[in-house]
Amino acid sequence: MLESTAAPILDERKFCREWWLISMLAMGTLLLMTTLKWGQSPGQLIYDQFHRWQSVQADPQIVVVAIDNTTLDALGGWPLNRRHYAQLLSLLAQPSHQPRVIGLDLLLLDPSPADELLAVQMHKHRVVLVAEQGRHPVDSSQRLPVLTLRQAASALAHINVSFESDGAMRGVHLREGMFEHLALALSGHEPERYNSHGSYRRFIQVNPLTGLPTVSLSDVLSGQLPLTLFKDKYVLIGATSPSLGDQLPGVFAGQQNAGTPGVVMHASVLSGLLQDQLITPVPNGWQHGLSAMALATVLLALLLFSPRIELAVTLAVVGIALTLSWALLRYQHVWFDPGLPIMAIALVKPAWAWRRSEMVLFFLRQGVNSLGHPGHHLRLPKLTEAGEHSRWFLRSNTIQQNVRLLKNAMRRTQSQLLFLNRLVSEAPSALLAADSEGLITLVNPRMLESLPAGLLQKGEPVMSLLYYLGLSKNQQLQQLTGKDQYVSAIDNQARLRHFIFHLTEVEGDEAEPWWIVVLTDITEMRHLQLGREKTLQLLSHDMRTPVASILALTRQKTSAQPCIDPGQGSLGSLGRIEHHANTLLHMMDDFIFSVKAEADEYVLVESLVDSLVDEAVYQVKDLALGRHMSVSVKFQDEPQFILAEPRLLTRMMVNLLVNAVRYGQPNTEIALKLSHQGAGAPHTGGWLLISLSNTVGQPDKTAQQHPAFMHGFGLGLDFVKNVVHKHAGQIHFDLPTQPGAMAHVHLKLPLVDSR
Repeated sequence: MLESTAAPILDERKFCREWWLISMLAMGTLLLMTTLKWGQSPGQLIYDQFHRWQSVQADPQIVVVAIDNTTLDALGGWPLNRRHYAQLLSLLAQPSHQPRVIGLDLLLLDPSPADELLAVQMHKHRVVLVAEQGRHPVDSSQRLPVLTLRQAASALAHINVSFESDGAMRGVHLREGMFEHLALALSGHEPERYNSHGSYRRFIQVNPLTGLPTVSLSDVLSGQLPLTLFKDKYVLIGATSPSLGDQLPGVFAGQQNAGTPGVVMHASVLSGLLQDQLITPVPNGWQHGLSAMALATVLLALLLFSPRIELAVTLAVVGIALTLSWALLRYQHVWFDPGLPIMAIALVKPAWAWRRSEMVLFFLRQGVNSLGHPGHHLRLPKLTEAGEHSRWFLRSNTIQQNVRLLKNAMRRTQSQLLFLNRLVSEAPSALLAADSEGLITLVNPRMLESLPAGLLQKGEPVMSLLYYLGLSKNQQLQQLTGKDQYVSAIDNQARLRHFIFHLTEVEGDEAEPWWIVVLTDITEMRHLQLGREKTLQLLSHDMRTPVASILALTRQKTSAQPCIDPGQGSLGSLGRIEHHANTLLHMMDDFIFSVKAEADEYVLVESLVDSLVDEAVYQVKDLALGRHMSVSVKFQDEPQFILAEPRLLTRMMVNLLVNAVRYGQPNTEIALKLSHQGAGAPHTGGWLLISLSNTVGQPDKTAQQHPAFMHGFGLGLDFVKNVVHKHAGQIHFDLPTQPGAMAHVHLKLPLVDSR
């Protein structure tokens, strides 16, 4: 038993150790991926898809003045003469249509003849010019606009849009080097609000085909558009013509099969700033914590659940991670990358699947051996119905071979279990088995015939059956083991049946107990016992009444007409009738006492020893006087109490005294001594000691014919021994046959514990 239980425990520990190892490796890998920004591609793909699903419109205060193909054709090609920009600023200088701020998304780095004219018009507006800022942190070089224009500008800004690891542009650094980003400079927001995360923010890119109000520069200059469109607006002027090369790989580049113009990117950043919708990555601690929680849930599912449930848990975790990421992005403008935990889960699953296959193979082999059928002793069944390819696969596949071996071993074990079930079903007594939790697991047909079926359903608590049988509700199963109980119940045929209830505890696997309940039907025996009791009642009451009446009539007759010679005439006949009636009455008493002495259990009551002894001595006093003998009683201690059936114990002592008178020598004394020992011993009241002694006399056949002996006092020593045994006592006889020797009887009975 120890070896069979130790092996599974070691296997389980090995299983747990491997799970812990894989879990720690997975958590460590996840931490590296989160800290070092590895494996972000899945998350970026998810982000882009979430982004495209959002139907976002740009802030209506933004207007893009596009240098498109129409403008290039109308105004003379690239680069445009700066007097066209001066003309635009002049048109917008009127108070009825003056913008709030103008951003020139143009690198005006080289001098031009029209710079003075442009500078004059710039002084009429709040204009932000752009400088060329090297990519942070690789290049920190700067190139500034020409001095004339720089002095006329309200601020300088950079126009860099940051590439991410997959080459796409999803965010900007709101400050690089000495310059703010063009959108931040236009918005007027304080840069200190965006210092966290290295001032890097992702932004919601507005679909350039639908979301941004865009006008052509040539249309504005030609007067085809109302200038009131620009009143109090954020105006960005920049190139949108593909030929100019200012096309950036944004989120929508794949859908449009083209890049997004830089000025549109800046307009999207400005829209996010104005609407407070720039996207902030979650802190690394939160990113790692949420990812670790998702991974830990999947790891626990791998350990605790079946593959089907574990797959459902994994899909649920992935779904929750995606839903949480989308909700945070949509409503809180916070980006939690679900790709990191999904990648970690994707790495763990194959590793654990491989290890699980190894463990399954190991457990299959171990299972075959644990069933008592080592694999090399089992013969694989023939694959007669499979095709040639299938037969080759099943023979070469290790798992399939072990599965077939296990099935073969299980078939053999199942046949043995069926044989054991048949043995239980054919058991002569009603029987059921319950597991360690007290739930019924097995019931044989005889039990189903003996008790209502509703109490014997598998999975029901066995205590319900015990309550039905009348056993104490306060007792536990352990308190009922090894004790036979007499119970009665109504069977399925509505008949009262009587049983001996026996509960046995059997140690099962892993030292967990199983409970076996056996009911032995004693209904017929009980009926016989009831018949015997009725017979005793008939003898002790009904038949004694006419005999007692006969004795009463004969005694009245003889007292009215005394006869010197009772052997003569009618009075002699009455005397003989009285004699035989007495004999019959005492024989009936002997029979009743002998039957009561054979009862399985006595009804014991607390009795005073002195009273029982006095009653026995009184009954034999006349008999002893007839033989010129006396009975002396010596009590060495104070009165004692014992648990006894008074009539039987008194009759037992009468039998001993009658035998002492019958076989004793006349003119002697019968000594009866009472004492006790062991009083105060733990859990006992001590022992009552009774010593009876007399002198053995010469057999006298004349004395044996004395009328007192004819009354049938003696029930024999078997009766005496039986009564003493049922009182949990001991008796010892020392009965010599030589006349003049001393005969002794030593009796030992338990006293009542007075404490």
